[in-house]
Amino acid sequence: MVGSHNWLHGRTVVTEEKAHRGKKPSTGARDGSPPPASSLEPLLSLEDTAEVLGCSIRTLRRLIDADELPVVRLGRLVRVHPRDLDRFIAGRRSL
Repeated sequence: MVGSHNWLHGRTVVTEEKAHRGKKPSTGARDGSPPPASSLEPLLSLEDTAEVLGCSIRTLRRLIDADELPVVRLGRLVRVHPRDLDRFIAGRRSL
């Protein structure tokens, strides 16, 4: 049985090998090539996102609260996908 026990919370954490029962995880292509790189882009912290936009974290949080910028929530962490940031910027460009 593959798994590790998390003593802090008293539960067993399932490893990827156990979850797939010994099967190799799908790469999304039959030839074994990795999934597209765009799907593996690292998520941006609010600090990094605010720096790109040239705004404060407070302003960024207002945009997020107004559902103007999509975010990924991981527990208490809030992250922004680079593609969502690109769409946000493109949607606000003026000629």
